[in-house]
Formats: sequence, structure tokens, C-alpha cells
Amino acid sequence: MSTAPEITVQAPLRIRMSDEDVANLIDCAGYGIGYWTRTAEFDRDTKTYRVVEGHEELPKDEEPADKTLTFADIRRAFAELASEGLLPDWQMREIRENDLGFDATVADMTIQKAVFGKITFG
Repeated sequence: MSTAPEITVQAPLRIRMSDEDVANLIDCAGYGIGYWTRTAEFDRDTKTYRVVEGHEELPKDEEPADKTLTFADIRRAFAELASEGLLPDWQMREIRENDLGFDATVADMTIQKAVFGKITFG
């Protein structure tokens, strides 16, 4: 029996994302978010991911987003993307099969959702 936190997306669809799953998603994000971030720091001890926005379209007088995400924030963002039908079909299949894997695109979408509340870039 899995002890991974569970998030209900669309009854009866549930997502079980272990800490290892979240860490894997963060690792994939490292390949996908560089075009809109200045820095991204994963702290495995505190289970947080600090993201600082930094892209060329950011107005000079606007403060960049600077947010420290918890694993719960990332799980919630992933579940919201699934509920909104924004994840690719292959990702939804993996959710149904409880066999999660991620790519840079899904990780990028998830981190944007967690930082901004929506997909802002790309």
C-alpha cells in the first residue's frame, strides 16, 4: 500500500505523488524552465523549490516573482492541471496507471502553475 500523498482530481481519478515523484518532477523542471527563470534552487532537506523569475520580457520596473514552493504546492498545481485537462494524454494515462514519469514540458507547466496560478509562458 502506497503512503504517497493522494490528491483527488476527478472522481474516481486520484493522483498519488510520492516525495520521490515530486523530486523527479523538479529535476525535469531544471530542463524546461530556464527560459523564464533567473534561478531555481531545490532544497532536498526542506523539500522546497525556490524559483525566481527572470526573462527578457520582464519590465525593468516590475519585481520578478520569487516564490518558495513546497511539495504540497507542486502536488496541488499538478492536480489542478490534470483537473483542467491541460496535461498531455500520455501523462493522464500514467496518472490512471499510478506510474508517474515526467518530462520537461509537464514540469515547466506544473512549476508555472504553482508560481503564478496559471501557465504564463510558452
